[in-house]
Amino acid sequence: LLGQDLGEGLSFLGPDLDLARLTPTASWHEENGSLLRVTLHWFAQWKMTSDVSISIKILRQDGRSVGQSDHRPVLGAYPTTAWRAGEVVLDTYDVPVFVGATQGNYAVNMTVYDTQSGRVIATRDIGRIALGPDQATPQRDAWKVTHPGDANLAAYRPDAWNLDHLTEAGFGSFALSGFEL
Repeated sequence: LLGQDLGEGLSFLGPDLDLARLTPTASWHEENGSLLRVTLHWFAQWKMTSDVSISIKILRQDGRSVGQSDHRPVLGAYPTTAWRAGEVVLDTYDVPVFVGATQGNYAVNMTVYDTQSGRVIATRDIGRIALGPDQATPQRDAWKVTHPGDANLAAYRPDAWNLDHLTEAGFGSFALSGFEL
C-alpha cells in the first residue's frame, strides 16, 4: 500500500487513521456525532496537470457507505495543479459517521478522481475500523411510551427527539419517525 503510484504523477505514501472521535470522550461530546479523521500522505512525482479530488468513505461489508467526505486536497485550499515536483503533501479529512450506523467492522476507502470529469483515477481500501454501538441516536424502544397493546403513533413520546411532527413511514431497512420544518 505504501508508495503506490496512482498515475497522473501522484504517489500515495499512506494514511493515518485517528480514531479518537469515533466514541464520545470528555473532550468530544456525543452531540457532535462520531467522525473519523483521516490524514493522507501524498508525493508529487512531477508537476501535475490533473486537478483531482479525493473521496474518503466508511463502507459496510455490502459496500454501502456509513460516512463520506469529498473534496480537493487540503480542504480545497491546495489543488494538485499547484503541487511542486518532489513535494510531500499532508491532506486531512474529517469523515462523519452517519447517524444510526450499526456496530461492526468497516473498511475505510479512498477514491481519487478527476475533479472536472469525475473519472476515477484510483480506488483503494486504506484501513479498517470497528464502530461501537451508536450512543447518540435514541433507539426506538427507548422513546416508546409503555402502553400494553398500544402500538400506534400516539404511543410515541415527541420529546424523545424534540420533533415537531411525528410520522411512521417505513423505507425498507430504515424508517422516518418525524421531522421539523
